[in-house]
Amino acid sequence: GSILTDAALAIMKRISMADADGLRAADYKLPNPEILGPSQGTADAVADAEIILSLAVLTYTRNARIGRIQPDRVSALITLDPQAPDRLEVLTGLYRSRHPAALIANYNPSHEEFTRLRDLLAEMRGDTPGSAGLKPLRPGLALRSGVRGEQVTLLRRHLGHPDPAIDADLFDAELLIAVKTFQGANGLLPDGIVGPRTRKAINGPTPVNQEKAVLVNMEQWRWMPEDLGAFHVRVNIPEFRLRVVRRGQVMHQTRVIVGKPHQKTPVFSDEMEHVIVNPYWNVPLSIKRNEMLPSLLANPTGFTARHNYEVVYRGRPVPASSVNWYSVNLRAVNIRQRPGPRNALGRVKFMFPNQHSVYLHDTPTKSLFTQDIRAFSHGCIRVQNPMGFADAILDNEPNLDVNDLKALE
Repeated sequence: GSILTDAALAIMKRISMADADGLRAADYKLPNPEILGPSQGTADAVADAEIILSLAVLTYTRNARIGRIQPDRVSALITLDPQAPDRLEVLTGLYRSRHPAALIANYNPSHEEFTRLRDLLAEMRGDTPGSAGLKPLRPGLALRSGVRGEQVTLLRRHLGHPDPAIDADLFDAELLIAVKTFQGANGLLPDGIVGPRTRKAINGPTPVNQEKAVLVNMEQWRWMPEDLGAFHVRVNIPEFRLRVVRRGQVMHQTRVIVGKPHQKTPVFSDEMEHVIVNPYWNVPLSIKRNEMLPSLLANPTGFTARHNYEVVYRGRPVPASSVNWYSVNLRAVNIRQRPGPRNALGRVKFMFPNQHSVYLHDTPTKSLFTQDIRAFSHGCIRVQNPMGFADAILDNEPNLDVNDLKALE
């Protein structure tokens, strides 16, 4: 026997399974039931066990909900703000719950992607029935776009790429991007074909790197808002793709262009507030200073006319030649590109005011969407099919549709 209740033992058993959640069971100190028999059930022993278990519960639920690492410790460009669970609510909920082990497990993300990653982690570790760990890709014919088979499914596992809802054994466009990304990161020709060299690199000496990739992705899902909303837009930066999701179903998707490796697109969540048709492009300070200034010094009038820019000082447009570009404080001078077919933002931009000053927008440079690796912007997200995207997001607006936007062009 033990002084620990059945509920306490169930909680301890669930916390001891934390490794399966992508956490570390060793991080949570638990009472030792073997030294808490009835004869040792003193008041001090009971109090110590209660404190130890309560601390373990609070630490586990916090890690399960918001992760073990603060997002901004990884990068200042990750400004997601996961909210830790209220400690009193956690303990009160456990006290009232008839299923306390399930209650604490539910502090893990409920997103489908997290669940699929957890299943993939179990498979890679050999924790699922009939699984013996992640097998290496077999030598043989190259795997390429359009191929089907169990080796394609295994390839997804190695790359930490969760199965799609259908056709998990099909080498599809998303898997092609994942292969090219892997090849580029490992010094291989990014042709999207899994031949001998790519197969050898993917197999590696151990599956440790693949497991780490899954664990990192699980941690990132803990940073995401607990509730993304029944209707939301999601940009998968490394996949270069945008999706509009309604009640778990993708109702629209399109290619996007994201930030260059040295000007990365930030990771955050915000609410879209409005759409601007025929926008001005207000040139960011970094671009004025690092890219435009030499041309402004050489020929301000010709440069601004050629690109349809206008210079605004103290709220009024002024001739570019009237500014002393050698000494002016560039923060005090606004350079903006007028609406038009060559405007860097294209015909429309989608606004969700944020600390990074990035947004979704059209672009006149459509040819870049044919590239598989589409990291060309200064951080904003360029949308291949902006009016199709607008049509999807305006589906919830009873008094506005995409034709209203087109009428303003």
